Amino acid sequence: MDRPKFKEMINDMKEGKINKIIVYKLDRLTRSIKDLENICSMLEEYNCSLESVDEKINTDTANGKFFIRMLTILEQLEIERASERNCYL
Repeated sequence: MDRPKFKEMINDMKEGKINKIIVYKLDRLTRSIKDLENICSMLEEYNCSLESVDEKINTDTANGKFFIRMLTILEQLEIERASERNCYL
């Protein structure tokens, strides 16, 4: 969340310049469930949606919101498991 272009995009959303964020894959936006929740809260607050092209889901629907959260949880799990494996090397 601390990336210059990301911050610029969020400011554009807050100013009403954009109403949809499109990413190729969700993990290109974030792999942190905490960050995703912050992003989803901002999206709702500023009437914006998030769409992932590769996963073919978006936050315009309840199912899309659910699947985006589940994908992020799985991605975060994979990062944590990889970190654990590296600790044992």
